[in-house]
Amino acid sequence: MTVAIQPQSTTRTATERRIVGLPREWESRSGEIVDLSLVPESPTSAHDPNRYALQDAWKRWHHEVRLYRVWVVEQVAAIPELAEIELRRCAADPLYFMAVYAHIYEVRQGQGMGTGFLPAIPFPFQYDLVRWLQRRMDTELGAGANGFISKSRDMGATWECVLFVLHQFLFTEPFIAKLISRREDLVDNAGDMDSMMERISANMELL
Repeated sequence: MTVAIQPQSTTRTATERRIVGLPREWESRSGEIVDLSLVPESPTSAHDPNRYALQDAWKRWHHEVRLYRVWVVEQVAAIPELAEIELRRCAADPLYFMAVYAHIYEVRQGQGMGTGFLPAIPFPFQYDLVRWLQRRMDTELGAGANGFISKSRDMGATWECVLFVLHQFLFTEPFIAKLISRREDLVDNAGDMDSMMERISANMELL
């Protein structure tokens, strides 16, 4: 039996968030079969009665995806022919590419996730952002193809956007993107991980 790491919220009906390519039957270290493709639901607010259970579910899922990242790299190293399958998985879903191969850079302590280069495993709201970007890309030119993102700080929106650009650059042809910021050095400044181009460059090196 496959178990989704997904406690049910009492405040709303969840819409499934799935990452294409992640296994639906992944055996955890404890022997439990986990549906890794299903991103756990997020709390609806700080007052969600299931807030802590939902946060714990995401952390358990995050841990299993980290183990999958290590496992799949070991598998490809042992059987090089699997690399072609991984390329197809990455091309099919930018969230698979991000969750399994991409990184973010964090210098602050928080969320119990550590500092430095960390796996770019998405929070549910980051998953929603990437799917929104995909819908903009898949819409023919016109009002539906446009959009803007209003966000607070520390939500990872810039990271998700630059990793989406990197994915499109690697797997979509032709592809053109423009990166714009209020300051030039936040766009391209070698060695500065606040710079969007440096975030892309670092991920290309880590690949």
